[in-house]
Amino acid sequence: MKNYKINKKQIEEIYNDPKMLMWEHCNCIWFLKDKDLTDEAFKISHEINCYIPGNSQGYWDVIDMRLYKDHRDKLLKYYSHNN
Repeated sequence: MKNYKINKKQIEEIYNDPKMLMWEHCNCIWFLKDKDLTDEAFKISHEINCYIPGNSQGYWDVIDMRLYKDHRDKLLKYYSHNN
């Protein structure tokens, strides 16, 4: 396994990415609060990060689409008007 070193600037770029921050804001009702959905989001992220750039909108769209496809009922509990 190859070790990668990243510098402080790279870390800041990762955690200050506008698309990531927007995704986190839009999903703050469940992200890091619902263990199953959060684990699934991280799993999807891990699976796609080798072929979709993490700073692209497509990356976040794929995470949203797969979460919705596989966990629609659970997500609707958070986003429906009947909760």
